Amino acid sequence: MRMLLVLVLLLGAGTVTAVSTVRCRRAVRGLYRAERLAAGREFDLTRTELAYLAGNLGAMTVTTMHEGGRLVATRSGDVTLTTPAAAGTWAGTGAGDRAGNDFEEVAVGWLRSAHPNDLRLLLRVVDTSPEAKALRARLAVQGLAYDEELVERVRWVDQRKARLAGALAAMLVAALEWPRAFPGLWPIPLAVLLPSLAAAFWITCVSTPPLRTTTGPGERVLKAALAAEPRRRGTAAVALRGLTALPADHDLRTCAAASDKRSREARRQEYFNSCSGYGCGE
Repeated sequence: MRMLLVLVLLLGAGTVTAVSTVRCRRAVRGLYRAERLAAGREFDLTRTELAYLAGNLGAMTVTTMHEGGRLVATRSGDVTLTTPAAAGTWAGTGAGDRAGNDFEEVAVGWLRSAHPNDLRLLLRVVDTSPEAKALRARLAVQGLAYDEELVERVRWVDQRKARLAGALAAMLVAALEWPRAFPGLWPIPLAVLLPSLAAAFWITCVSTPPLRTTTGPGERVLKAALAAEPRRRGTAAVALRGLTALPADHDLRTCAAASDKRSREARRQEYFNSCSGYGCGE
């Protein structure tokens, strides 16, 4: 019985480690393949694509609508449409920026519905819309953004490190019991244990998902775009620098500040409500 248990532990733990290693290798190889191919290449991106890489897609969309008279920002942190009309003309640069109309339509659809008109919430809606995900997929093919599906695969591996640690612990127990169960065959568990330890170390080092959407080549393109843009404030600079590129007294800056304040107060109230009756802060 001991012999069978030791054998099952060793083979089972070895199988878990092998499967984890294969899955991790596939995910990591796919994740960084496009980035490696993009190294050294030159790119001519539209302002919409640059805005997405910089994380300012929503900000540029709202600013364009505001400057075009299609959206009004209030001092309370809300934004409203000026007319019931659909998205207006996109003031981009080049044919590729016609895709910006898609993001205006996302904003219009949200503001027409019964959802809150909070500015920061609207920016988040545009930045996480299906249209934004489709743009990310196109940029990922070029190696400028990390593929969302591949990032999720790497995250899947990362979340299962505890399971891998359990497999290694079981393998170590089996390796210690092996000489008693199979005298004279002590080198066999080492042939499984040592590669498994090396594989687990490798998985631990490489399975951390990227913290940013933009890849190394994407960051290089952004830096080049920032260097080429004159140091000025205005609508055109919002794509790269966000709402901070607008004058301090701009309606959208005032609206964003009010929206941020309201969000902080809501989080603070939520915290106090969750602590009510439990003596939080005592």
